[in-house]
Amino acid sequence: MTLSDPRLDHDFANNSGSPNTQTQNSQEEQTSRDELPAVEPGSGSGSTGRRPRGRPPGSKNKPKNPVVVTKESPNSLQSHVLEIAAGADVAESLNAFARRRGRGVSVLSGSGLVTNVTLRQPSASGGVVSLHGQFEILSMCGA
Repeated sequence: MTLSDPRLDHDFANNSGSPNTQTQNSQEEQTSRDELPAVEPGSGSGSTGRRPRGRPPGSKNKPKNPVVVTKESPNSLQSHVLEIAAGADVAESLNAFARRRGRGVSVLSGSGLVTNVTLRQPSASGGVVSLHGQFEILSMCGA
């Protein structure tokens, strides 16, 4: 059996590997290469042209469906306004509220009159200042 592919180095039916067979095959390869059309790189002609640059058409900023919240998440932030009775301890009232709800509390602002105030610095020095009397809260912010 003889394979007719000109790219093979030798004929499998004739395993002699004679120089005549190898010379004949190399000549066939050379003629098959000469028959292919030469294409200059960068000429832009031919079916193997370069792909266009950028995004494909239709891939830009497609409108997205709106997000609809059907029920509130149990872990979402909720705002509350607490009115603390006269004479009650503010810190104790906030602590009781947090325990009752089973949640953490962050005070964002406060207003009104307070008496017997204790101010604690959050730094490592732990400075504490106690003030006695009635005081108007001018500004109280937390984060």
